[in-house]
Amino acid sequence: MVSTQWNRLALIGLLTVGALDGQPRAEKPVPASDELKVFHYRMKGKVRLLFFWVGKDDVGGGQISVGRIHRENGNTSRSVEVFFGSNPERVPGGINRWGYGKETAEWVTGADLADPILKETLLEGFMKYSMEKGLSEALANEAEGKSGAQYWYEGTRSLVRPDRAVTELRKFSTNQDFDYRHSQAIRCAYAKRLRSGPDQNKELINTSNSYREPYGFLTAVQTVIRAAVADYARRRRLNRERKKLSYVYNSQLYELSIRGQKLVKKLAVPGEKGKAPDIYSLVDRIDFRVRKMSVRGHHDFTLWFPLAGELKGVPVRILDRPRWWLGIELNLEPTKQSEPIQKVTCE
Repeated sequence: MVSTQWNRLALIGLLTVGALDGQPRAEKPVPASDELKVFHYRMKGKVRLLFFWVGKDDVGGGQISVGRIHRENGNTSRSVEVFFGSNPERVPGGINRWGYGKETAEWVTGADLADPILKETLLEGFMKYSMEKGLSEALANEAEGKSGAQYWYEGTRSLVRPDRAVTELRKFSTNQDFDYRHSQAIRCAYAKRLRSGPDQNKELINTSNSYREPYGFLTAVQTVIRAAVADYARRRRLNRERKKLSYVYNSQLYELSIRGQKLVKKLAVPGEKGKAPDIYSLVDRIDFRVRKMSVRGHHDFTLWFPLAGELKGVPVRILDRPRWWLGIELNLEPTKQSEPIQKVTCE
């Protein structure tokens, strides 16, 4: 079940996938350099009660950081770090769900290569364990936790290479509850847990060329969005070709596809209560679909990102339904973009 749960965290976090412009390009070797951009989001949640949706604003949030390192040998390392959760002080019943993840992609570049080559992707992260099938069950589980039970977390380390994918799954717990705003103790507990053996191992051998390139989920979404930005810059219109891309998560094969795409000339993203909405121009709306190849069913989500300007390729609005009874909306908070990323120091 870790696979399903973590993939939905990634869907919420998708995210600022185009913040560093363009695909890695073949360049002459340059000294190693680092680039980092951080983006903050506010969360709006909706729960389904019988036939109606009931929503509330500012029920959580988080941040996404996008990094790029230019290696001395000319290769490029790209990373997307997602960190989201609910605010139990503002959620009915005090429901507290959150998670953290970082996916790093290593690209091989060089003057003799027409296009960069993806060498590998590595996802490391964890999320608070939850298996609820409905709101009442979520409330019951939260009450049980507050009565003295352990708080459990699920962690994954998923490495994808051209020939195979290997995954390590770990569980760990604490007798004290934490939310995403006070996460250092749990993030350090996760780092410590990585030093010991996994609870479960998985492996996928790519003998039948099930996947062409070693994409992880976040890197796959990055690739689609960067291509959309580049296509618009070159053609001044959207490329509406319905693309599909295979990726691997927890040593299982998935397909990412585009269901629909629309150019929005002016997009108003809701701001904080009592404040005017934020207006963005030339915004691409993409409706994505994720399908696990070994089972029936799919999961849809939608995001909006500008095609030009300082925020080109950066999702300014994200919609997802991680459960049939739960809807999530994430809106960029542009006034907080100068705030630093949360630093965690462990002993």
